[in-house]
Amino acid sequence: MYLAKIKTTVSGIPALIGVFLYENVVPDHRCTDSDVDFNGYIDIEFNILDSKGRLAPWLSKKLTEKSIEQIEEQIIQHFDGWAR
Repeated sequence: MYLAKIKTTVSGIPALIGVFLYENVVPDHRCTDSDVDFNGYIDIEFNILDSKGRLAPWLSKKLTEKSIEQIEEQIIQHFDGWAR
């Protein structure tokens, strides 16, 4: 089960992003035990789905580093209403 399915394109092909993990931990500058908690982080995991919602490994192979960054921005925008 996905937290969200977000419309996107991969190499110009209509697709969906199936988000199964989204965690946005805001920085806590009082927490000096952990640099991760001190600085905050965003953890995102997703699958690329075809336009009908089925897993599409053939589309995932078309992802580039830039397209992954764009997809992550779409996910942040979807959940938090802002982008990095």
